Amino acid sequence: MPYQTITLSSASVPGQSGVVALNWRAGNPTSVAVYPSTTGTQTSAFTIQYTMDDLQLVGGTSLALWANVSSAIGSSGTIFTSSASAEGVFYSFLTPIAALRLSSTAFSSVSLTMKVIQNSAG
Repeated sequence: MPYQTITLSSASVPGQSGVVALNWRAGNPTSVAVYPSTTGTQTSAFTIQYTMDDLQLVGGTSLALWANVSSAIGSSGTIFTSSASAEGVFYSFLTPIAALRLSSTAFSSVSLTMKVIQNSAG
Protein backbone atom coordinates (compact mmCIF):
# COMPACT_ATOMS: atom_id res chain seq x y z
CA MET A 1 0.00 0.00 0.00
CA PRO A 2 1.50 3.34 -0.96
CA TYR A 3 2.15 6.24 1.32
CA GLN A 4 -0.96 8.44 1.61
CA THR A 5 -1.50 11.99 2.87
CA ILE A 6 -4.74 13.69 3.95
CA THR A 7 -5.10 17.32 5.08
CA LEU A 8 -7.85 18.76 7.27
CA SER A 9 -8.21 22.54 7.31
CA SER A 10 -10.18 24.82 9.59
CA ALA A 11 -12.71 25.26 6.77
CA SER A 12 -13.83 21.65 7.36
CA VAL A 13 -14.30 21.96 11.12
CA PRO A 14 -16.33 20.68 12.81
CA GLY A 15 -16.17 17.57 10.70
CA GLN A 16 -14.04 14.83 9.26
CA SER A 17 -11.17 14.69 6.82
CA GLY A 18 -11.08 12.63 3.71
CA VAL A 19 -10.56 8.91 4.16
CA VAL A 20 -7.47 6.75 3.71
CA ALA A 21 -8.69 3.33 2.54
CA LEU A 22 -6.32 0.48 3.43
CA ASN A 23 -5.69 -3.04 2.22
CA TRP A 24 -7.09 -4.82 5.29
CA ARG A 25 -7.10 -8.20 3.54
CA ALA A 26 -3.31 -8.27 3.48
CA GLY A 27 -3.27 -8.22 7.30
CA ASN A 28 -0.34 -5.82 7.52
CA PRO A 29 0.36 -3.23 10.24
CA THR A 30 -0.30 0.44 9.57
CA SER A 31 1.39 3.56 10.96
CA VAL A 32 -0.22 6.98 11.09
CA ALA A 33 1.30 10.35 11.95
CA VAL A 34 -0.59 13.63 12.34
CA TYR A 35 1.26 16.91 12.11
CA PRO A 36 -0.01 20.44 12.74
CA SER A 37 0.98 23.14 10.26
CA THR A 38 4.06 25.06 11.27
CA THR A 39 2.54 28.47 10.59
CA GLY A 40 0.18 30.37 12.82
CA THR A 41 -0.98 29.71 16.33
CA GLN A 42 -2.25 26.21 16.84
CA THR A 43 -5.56 25.66 18.56
CA SER A 44 -6.81 22.16 17.94
CA ALA A 45 -8.92 19.31 19.24
CA PHE A 46 -9.00 16.20 17.06
CA THR A 47 -9.24 12.43 17.13
CA ILE A 48 -7.86 9.75 14.84
CA GLN A 49 -10.69 7.48 13.74
CA TYR A 50 -10.52 3.98 12.28
CA THR A 51 -13.00 1.46 10.95
CA MET A 52 -12.94 -2.26 10.37
CA ASP A 53 -15.61 -1.88 7.67
CA ASP A 54 -14.54 -2.08 4.04
CA LEU A 55 -15.98 1.17 2.68
CA GLN A 56 -16.74 -0.31 -0.72
CA LEU A 57 -18.62 -3.24 0.78
CA VAL A 58 -20.73 -1.24 3.27
CA GLY A 59 -21.60 1.54 0.83
CA GLY A 60 -19.40 4.47 1.90
CA THR A 61 -18.06 6.36 4.88
CA SER A 62 -21.47 7.33 6.28
CA LEU A 63 -22.47 3.66 6.70
CA ALA A 64 -19.18 2.53 8.28
CA LEU A 65 -18.82 2.21 12.05
CA TRP A 66 -16.03 4.56 13.15
CA ALA A 67 -14.14 4.40 16.45
CA ASN A 68 -11.66 6.82 18.00
CA VAL A 69 -8.11 5.68 18.71
CA SER A 70 -7.57 5.45 22.47
CA SER A 71 -4.31 5.54 24.37
CA ALA A 72 -5.36 2.76 26.76
CA ILE A 73 -7.43 -0.39 26.32
CA GLY A 74 -10.97 0.11 27.56
CA SER A 75 -10.77 3.90 27.66
CA SER A 76 -12.80 6.27 25.54
CA GLY A 77 -11.18 7.80 22.47
CA THR A 78 -8.23 10.11 22.95
CA ILE A 79 -8.84 13.75 22.05
CA PHE A 80 -5.54 15.30 21.02
CA THR A 81 -5.29 18.99 21.91
CA SER A 82 -2.85 21.78 21.10
CA SER A 83 -0.67 21.09 24.11
CA ALA A 84 -0.65 17.32 23.57
CA SER A 85 0.03 17.43 19.83
CA ALA A 86 2.29 20.44 19.33
CA GLU A 87 4.98 18.29 17.72
CA GLY A 88 2.66 15.75 16.13
CA VAL A 89 1.05 12.43 17.02
CA PHE A 90 2.18 8.93 15.98
CA TYR A 91 0.15 5.74 16.28
CA SER A 92 0.66 2.17 15.03
CA PHE A 93 -2.04 -0.38 14.30
CA LEU A 94 -0.61 -3.88 14.56
CA THR A 95 -3.78 -5.58 13.31
CA PRO A 96 -5.58 -4.94 10.02
CA ILE A 97 -7.93 -1.97 9.74
CA ALA A 98 -9.95 -0.92 6.69
CA ALA A 99 -9.73 2.90 6.78
CA LEU A 100 -8.56 5.96 8.73
CA ARG A 101 -9.67 9.58 8.98
CA LEU A 102 -9.35 12.63 11.23
CA SER A 103 -12.26 14.12 13.12
CA SER A 104 -12.03 17.58 14.61
CA THR A 105 -14.38 19.64 16.73
CA ALA A 106 -12.26 22.78 16.87
CA PHE A 107 -9.15 24.39 15.55
CA SER A 108 -8.10 27.68 14.13
CA SER A 109 -5.20 29.12 12.15
CA VAL A 110 -3.86 25.68 11.45
CA SER A 111 -4.21 22.69 9.22
CA LEU A 112 -3.59 19.09 10.19
CA THR A 113 -1.79 16.66 7.90
CA MET A 114 -2.21 12.91 8.38
CA LYS A 115 0.38 10.64 6.78
CA VAL A 116 -0.34 6.92 6.57
CA ILE A 117 1.97 4.05 5.66
CA GLN A 118 0.83 0.44 5.50
CA ASN A 119 3.55 -2.16 5.64
CA SER A 120 3.70 -4.32 2.55
CA ALA A 121 4.03 -8.08 2.65
CA GLY A 122 7.56 -9.00 2.19
